[in-house]
Amino acid sequence: MVDPYSSVKEGNVAAANPKEVRPETKAPEPQKLSQSVLLDFWEVLFAPETLSSFSDPDKVTNFLKNVKPELEDDGKTVTITLASSFAEHEVKKVLPEIMNHLRRISGVHALTPKIEVKVEEKAAKPYQSGEKYETLLKINPELASLRKILPDIDI
Repeated sequence: MVDPYSSVKEGNVAAANPKEVRPETKAPEPQKLSQSVLLDFWEVLFAPETLSSFSDPDKVTNFLKNVKPELEDDGKTVTITLASSFAEHEVKKVLPEIMNHLRRISGVHALTPKIEVKVEEKAAKPYQSGEKYETLLKINPELASLRKILPDIDI
C-alpha cells in the first residue's frame, strides 16, 4: 500500500497525493522602489485628479507640496521631514490615505512612513542696547573706534 503522506515526508509539501505532483509555487518577488521613482510617485500626489481623491486635499498641498520624501536603505521606509510639530500633527491625519495611494501606484505594499520634525533654531534677536552694540561690533569692528571718539554715547 502507498503511504499518502510520503510526499510530505520527502519534502514535497505541495503534493498530497504521490501520483499528483504539483510544482511548488513561489510568491511573486516584491518590486523594488528607488528614490527617483518615489519622487515621481510623490509628484503624482499633487495632480488635481489625485488630490480630489483625498478627504482633505488642502492639508496634502499645504504641508507636503515642498517636502521631498526620502527612501531609507531598506527600500520600504519613506521618511518625510517636516518643519514643525503642527505640520506633523496635520500630516498624520492624511498619512494613511497618502501611504495607501503610494502603495497602490508603486506596487510595494510594505511601505511604511516615518515622520521627522526638524525645527530650525533661530538666533536670538538682540533687544537691549548692549546686545545690539555687541551684534553690530561683530559685523563692523571699527564701531569700537567710533565709540572711543564719541564717549558720551550711552550703551
